[in-house]
Amino acid sequence: MIYGNICHRLQLMCYKYLWDSSISEKFPAENFFSYFDLNPDFLLSDDVKRYISSIGFNAQTFGDVMKFYKITCHTLSRSQEQLILRYELQEDHSLLEEYQFSYDAQWFKGQIQEALSFWLGAREPKYVTEEEGWKCKFCKFAPSCPKIASTSRC
Repeated sequence: MIYGNICHRLQLMCYKYLWDSSISEKFPAENFFSYFDLNPDFLLSDDVKRYISSIGFNAQTFGDVMKFYKITCHTLSRSQEQLILRYELQEDHSLLEEYQFSYDAQWFKGQIQEALSFWLGAREPKYVTEEEGWKCKFCKFAPSCPKIASTSRC
């Protein structure tokens, strides 16, 4: 059963996935450098070297910084499988609602694949659900939306 807003659950699972991936021993530093077209042997500026030195690490290159990052991350623990989604009032942080749920890797990856299939042009957009029809009032595409033309719910 899905508790809490699906988008918020997906966001929290995304944070968990990113955290756990960042601290894993399999962090693909080579892919990172290649994807962003970065040179790991790039010499750091004196200002950056001074700052890094002030936090207890000496680095000469961007690759040195990545090594420090990987070493530091390996000392951190993975996040828990049980996640908590909290809704708090901003003015006083009083609890409005709280949902606990387990990380579901299969559901998470399915949601990401579904979103990517849209962004990569492999599927058509989907309309909001009946409960979320109120969003149509704020959508910049509402004037040209075929769903709105065929229904009076939005």
